Amino acid sequence: MNYIHLVAAQFMSVLPINSTQKQYRITLNLSVLSDFNPHQINYEKLFKLDEDCEALSVTIEDLNYE
Repeated sequence: MNYIHLVAAQFMSVLPINSTQKQYRITLNLSVLSDFNPHQINYEKLFKLDEDCEALSVTIEDLNYE
Protein backbone atom coordinates (compact mmCIF):
# COMPACT_ATOMS: atom_id res chain seq x y z
CA MET A 1 0.00 0.00 0.00
CA ASN A 2 1.12 3.52 -0.73
CA TYR A 3 0.66 6.15 1.96
CA ILE A 4 0.80 9.88 1.56
CA HIS A 5 1.99 11.84 4.58
CA LEU A 6 0.75 15.41 4.68
CA VAL A 7 2.35 18.00 6.90
CA ALA A 8 0.51 21.26 7.55
CA ALA A 9 2.71 24.31 7.22
CA GLN A 10 2.18 27.26 9.51
CA PHE A 11 2.34 30.67 7.92
CA MET A 12 3.07 33.86 9.77
CA SER A 13 0.76 36.66 8.75
CA VAL A 14 2.63 39.68 7.48
CA LEU A 15 0.90 42.97 6.85
CA PRO A 16 2.86 45.00 4.29
CA ILE A 17 2.87 48.75 4.81
CA ASN A 18 0.88 49.47 1.64
CA SER A 19 -1.71 46.68 2.02
CA THR A 20 -5.38 47.31 2.72
CA GLN A 21 -7.67 45.31 4.95
CA LYS A 22 -10.96 43.80 3.80
CA GLN A 23 -14.13 43.24 5.77
CA TYR A 24 -16.29 40.11 5.74
CA ARG A 25 -19.51 39.11 7.47
CA ILE A 26 -19.82 35.40 8.20
CA THR A 27 -23.13 34.04 9.47
CA LEU A 28 -23.33 30.72 11.31
CA ASN A 29 -26.69 29.18 12.17
CA LEU A 30 -26.17 26.55 14.87
CA SER A 31 -28.55 23.95 16.29
CA VAL A 32 -26.90 22.86 19.52
CA LEU A 33 -27.62 21.17 22.83
CA SER A 34 -29.04 23.28 25.65
CA ASP A 35 -25.70 23.53 27.51
CA PHE A 36 -23.94 25.27 24.59
CA ASN A 37 -22.99 28.87 25.35
CA PRO A 38 -21.72 30.92 22.38
CA HIS A 39 -20.64 33.71 24.74
CA GLN A 40 -17.89 31.46 26.12
CA ILE A 41 -16.10 31.15 22.78
CA ASN A 42 -12.94 33.17 22.24
CA TYR A 43 -13.55 34.08 18.59
CA GLU A 44 -10.21 35.90 18.17
CA LYS A 45 -8.42 32.72 19.19
CA LEU A 46 -10.76 30.51 17.15
CA PHE A 47 -10.03 32.42 13.94
CA LYS A 48 -6.35 33.00 14.88
CA LEU A 49 -6.57 36.75 14.35
CA ASP A 50 -3.62 39.06 14.93
CA GLU A 51 -4.72 41.42 17.70
CA ASP A 52 -2.56 44.26 16.35
CA CYS A 53 -3.78 44.19 12.73
CA GLU A 54 -7.20 42.60 12.69
CA ALA A 55 -10.48 43.49 14.40
CA LEU A 56 -13.42 41.25 15.13
CA SER A 57 -16.94 42.24 16.09
CA VAL A 58 -19.14 39.40 17.37
CA THR A 59 -22.94 39.63 17.44
CA ILE A 60 -24.79 36.73 19.02
CA GLU A 61 -28.54 36.45 18.46
CA ASP A 62 -30.64 33.99 20.46
CA LEU A 63 -33.30 32.54 18.13
CA ASN A 64 -35.21 30.68 20.85
CA TYR A 65 -38.64 32.25 21.10
CA GLU A 66 -39.92 30.86 24.37
